[in-house]
Amino acid sequence: MKTIKLMIPVMLLMVVSFSVNGQNNEKKNNVYFEEVDEMPEYPGGKEGLFKFISENVQYPEKAKKETVTGKVFVSFVIDKDGSVTDVKIARSVNPELDDEAVRVVKKLKKWTPGKKDGEVVKVGFTMPIKFALG
Repeated sequence: MKTIKLMIPVMLLMVVSFSVNGQNNEKKNNVYFEEVDEMPEYPGGKEGLFKFISENVQYPEKAKKETVTGKVFVSFVIDKDGSVTDVKIARSVNPELDDEAVRVVKKLKKWTPGKKDGEVVKVGFTMPIKFALG
């Protein structure tokens, strides 16, 4: 019998890359930042984020049967109200693993929003979620 391991990098937030929409969009609401004075924070900090992901990711049965593994990169935006928006796959592994990663990220609780120059702003993230069988 195979054991399933969901690997979440210990230094997840250090591995997370922060995305920026470098274009000046006509709709200012679509702009999000890479560098801010105060980064958004998940309830419970890094540990709370690790815990939520590890407790909520379910390895898809089809991917288990086909022994599919890999690291899915999910991009998303923490909105001004702290909600997770614009969730999408930045780097795909397999449709089942991709769908599971998106499902879990969409379930994240509201974050404390980021701030730039004292103003609450949208901040973009790209987060890896590693799926491994062992």
